[in-house]
Amino acid sequence: MNKALIVTGPTASGKSEIALILAKRLNGEIVSADSMQIYRKMDIGTAKPDLFQLNEVKHHMIDIIDIEDNYSVARYKDEAIKCVKEILSRSKVPIITGGTGLYIDSLLYGISFNNEYPENKNRFELYLKENGKEELFKLLLERDEQAALTTHPNNTKRVIRYLDILSRFKGTLSEYKQQAIKNDSGIDFNVFVLNPSRDKLYERIESRVDIMIEKGLIEEVLSILKSQIDSNCTSMQAIGYKEVVKYLDGYCTYDEMIRILKMNTRNYAKRQITWFKRYKEAQFIDTGKFENSNEITRFIISCL
Repeated sequence: MNKALIVTGPTASGKSEIALILAKRLNGEIVSADSMQIYRKMDIGTAKPDLFQLNEVKHHMIDIIDIEDNYSVARYKDEAIKCVKEILSRSKVPIITGGTGLYIDSLLYGISFNNEYPENKNRFELYLKENGKEELFKLLLERDEQAALTTHPNNTKRVIRYLDILSRFKGTLSEYKQQAIKNDSGIDFNVFVLNPSRDKLYERIESRVDIMIEKGLIEEVLSILKSQIDSNCTSMQAIGYKEVVKYLDGYCTYDEMIRILKMNTRNYAKRQITWFKRYKEAQFIDTGKFENSNEITRFIISCL
């Protein structure tokens, strides 16, 4: 049967660990749905699986492009579906895990957002140049507040993409997605969303940031910048990288960088939670009701 699992949730909710346990218990392989883990050399700040984990279970859609390259949702959809079908062809279980909502939407709803109108895109890019990213974001906020809450003013590429769609559609972005052909891949996705308490999630986020710094996030960013990578490219706008770049450029102190990084990660997690609440077909898991990841894994398997 063409069945695949999706394990998602906000950042630092424990997705990767649970996906790894599931893969080992179900004879599965992991397909990443993380828009930053696709980049080579961006390891610590993206919480990429380490060599031991990569050797334990085969992973796909990780380290597939260079930092300065662009990558679209449409391309992700095509390549991820190809991976899932190839895994199924070997009688293994595909386990998609990651927190990039657009990537998961592309699998569940067949949406690629690959139908931009150049004239609209140019118009919004000009508006951005003349008025700035905050004013551009206000256009989206006024047009579709819910859509605006799922992104960030700094992610101007996504803001423009949403404005392009909404300029040609009378309803909301959510209604636009509902009109898409659901799951045109022929794959039956079982979706599980990890839903820790807000306090526990924030505690995990604080710990994760501290661990990333200890592992050498600043040194990783320095190494990337030394290779003449433009710090303004899309990949370097990722949370964890842009904050370190500002610190290295002297715009904030070390302690301010840590504080801002933790705050931005918490805000990102809140946007992810808002996004995933739309998944009516998903099984939401209150992780606080389980003692550990093994118990959560057993529960997920019992639901299949």
